[in-house]
Amino acid sequence: MVTISCSCGAVTTARRHPLVGLGLAERLALVEAAFAVEGGFLTLEADASWHPAASDPDEACVVLVDLDAIDASAGLDDEDARRLRAALHLARSGGRMLPDEVALGRTRFRARPADSFRPQVTYVIEEAGRTLLEVTAEPGEPPVLGALVDAYDRLGPDAAARVAAVARRRSSRGRLAAALVELTDRAVTAA
Repeated sequence: MVTISCSCGAVTTARRHPLVGLGLAERLALVEAAFAVEGGFLTLEADASWHPAASDPDEACVVLVDLDAIDASAGLDDEDARRLRAALHLARSGGRMLPDEVALGRTRFRARPADSFRPQVTYVIEEAGRTLLEVTAEPGEPPVLGALVDAYDRLGPDAAARVAAVARRRSSRGRLAAALVELTDRAVTAA
């Protein structure tokens, strides 16, 4: 069973399956181009024929189909199903591979698909079960996980709060990357 949701708020579950009849190569191509992939779950953007409401979709509707690893691999033999499930554990957003998690001691840095109807990326810094930073980058923004790790390594836990504060002040595209540049420039100037 798959979950179908729309940006207009309509949601349903259905037995209809977008991958039925597709071989491994076709499914892997869909995973590579997927709206989002994380932790064994696959989200595909679908056309208006998948709209979950009884009424016709609006032009602004974004329809997403969510499948877990079991549904995504349905109909494949054991070896192909294993390969597809492995691909569903590599995080992606908007067809772009996201960097692997980084750990500095007890601090974890992650990039994950944002929980939205746009292919955004959410960057998270966690320490001992506490979230120090959770900020979402817009589509097209360069990956910044490495810069977050470097800033934290140089400036310590305060870097997360400072990046969040600067990112909130910026409303334009590229705000997270710009916040890191501003933070780095300030640190270099202060030194």
